[in-house]
Amino acid sequence: MGGGLEDPLVCSPVEVARMPWMSGSAPDLPKEAITQVCGGDRHTMVLSAGGKLFSFGSNDFGQLGRDGAPESVPEHVSGLDEYNIVAAACGKRHTLAVDKWGKLFAWG
Repeated sequence: MGGGLEDPLVCSPVEVARMPWMSGSAPDLPKEAITQVCGGDRHTMVLSAGGKLFSFGSNDFGQLGRDGAPESVPEHVSGLDEYNIVAAACGKRHTLAVDKWGKLFAWG
C-alpha cells in the first residue's frame, strides 16, 4: 500500500529534486531554481527564479489558474506568460500573484 501514514514519502522530508515530476516527466516544469512554494487547502503553487508560476492539486474553484481537472504534476500558469511574477500566495481555494511592477493577480 502507498499514500498512507506508513509511506515514507508522506512521513519524512524528501528532496523535491528526487520526486518523479522533477526528473523531466512534467514538460512544463522549470529548468531553473525554485524561489517560492505556497500551498492552499488542496493546491500548491511553485514559483521559478525566472518569474514563471506553476500549479498542481485541486482545481475545484479555479485555484490552479488554468482550465481543467485536478493535476498531480505541476503545470505552467500560461495566463501569466507576459509577466515576471515575483511572489505568490495561496488561500484555501484561491491564489494571488504579484509581478515585478506590483501588479496583483487573483483567481479561484
